[in-house]
Amino acid sequence: MVQSRILAQSIFASYFVLIISLLGLILNSLGRLALTVKPQRAILFFGLAVGSLCHTWYYMIHFLLWSFHDYEAHHPVVAGGGSVVNRMTKWLMDSELFEQAWRRVCEGPMNWWWSEQLCIFTVGVWTAFLYVQGSRRRIPHVWAYMFLGQVVAISVASNLFFAAVLLSPRRREPRPAPTVRIPPRVYIPILLSHLTILIFPTVSHPNSKWFLPNLLGMHALIVLPLIKIPYTQPRTPRPSTDTEPSHFAADVDSHTFYLCLAALALVPRAQTYFSLQTFSGSELWRTLHEHPAQSSIGYDVLWTTASIAAYCALGGPSSVRKGILGMVSPGLALYLDDRRD
Repeated sequence: MVQSRILAQSIFASYFVLIISLLGLILNSLGRLALTVKPQRAILFFGLAVGSLCHTWYYMIHFLLWSFHDYEAHHPVVAGGGSVVNRMTKWLMDSELFEQAWRRVCEGPMNWWWSEQLCIFTVGVWTAFLYVQGSRRRIPHVWAYMFLGQVVAISVASNLFFAAVLLSPRRREPRPAPTVRIPPRVYIPILLSHLTILIFPTVSHPNSKWFLPNLLGMHALIVLPLIKIPYTQPRTPRPSTDTEPSHFAADVDSHTFYLCLAALALVPRAQTYFSLQTFSGSELWRTLHEHPAQSSIGYDVLWTTASIAAYCALGGPSSVRKGILGMVSPGLALYLDDRRD
């Protein structure tokens, strides 16, 4: 709850300013890349980004309207007097929109079945993919894609990053480039963020005081590793040598880490499936549309899955199977795609 009217209005306005700023930063960098590389295949992902933005935010706007009307239904004195601006300000002062939306999509096994998929993908394979491809292809502002995914939709950010990957081809060298090594400062936050996912079912009940700290921890842990990414591909060719680049003993090969994350995802998914009393397509569909917050994150899952499948299938006829696999296991699909590079 915010006590200051100006602060409440400023927080709400700054949220949209942040979104516009992140989009501007990313689109500006993509525009510069498009000047040097023909963007034919990348256009697909720009289209998917627009589609996912419109679809997920259709429900996000409905959530904001629902929250406002629900607040006034429980506070008739506020609803009955004052201008719309004053009523909205009072609503913003007394509502925790971020927590309200996330509680709605985490309470209940069937709700969590939808939301958990996006959480597992984002904190695991997606964070690793951003780090690996950002390092390998010298993609600028990688952290902004993750931040945009958190404040808008993962599907929007993923499509824009797929476009960035396609617009940043690796330079062909006489010998295969070494695989990207993932340092502890990257994989430790990723592994810790998986713990927050395992904890969610325990702290999602209405009276839990640990829900918000756990939620904020998950979001913070996956941004920090992406703030500064070392580049493995130099801007200018270097003389070929027989010496391999040195790495710390604690660094992990990216291929191995992808497989570990794909296996690690099975633990919370099994926990969720065992908690379901019933499981059917009709029940999943009903849950997807029972609340606008749930619809927003649920369709974010579907758009993200479709985007991964499209990205993995772009490598040619032999990659179609990877595209199909991307609809079932994004981790394994991106692992195979990484090995293709």
